Amino acid sequence: INSPGAIPNAENAWNVFIKTKCDEVKKAGMTRYRAIMSELNGSLPLDGDEIRNKHNAAFAECENEVIVETAGLSTNTVEDCLDELQVRVSL
Repeated sequence: INSPGAIPNAENAWNVFIKTKCDEVKKAGMTRYRAIMSELNGSLPLDGDEIRNKHNAAFAECENEVIVETAGLSTNTVEDCLDELQVRVSL
């Protein structure tokens, strides 16, 4: 941008912003998910269905936060962000 005669590339800047935002949102989502799931530590052992229900509720909460935080970004970007969060949570 500061180079004489250079034409700023707004598309690249926007893509970097979106990637950074998605990375931040995924990181926050994973932190929130771990915090929710760590609440199970005091109540283990649990039935598999109870653990799955807690997982689904925790993921739904994190997924909702991603959607709220990425409102206004392209749908494809948000879907990619959610897909990656789901993969990370499933591991």
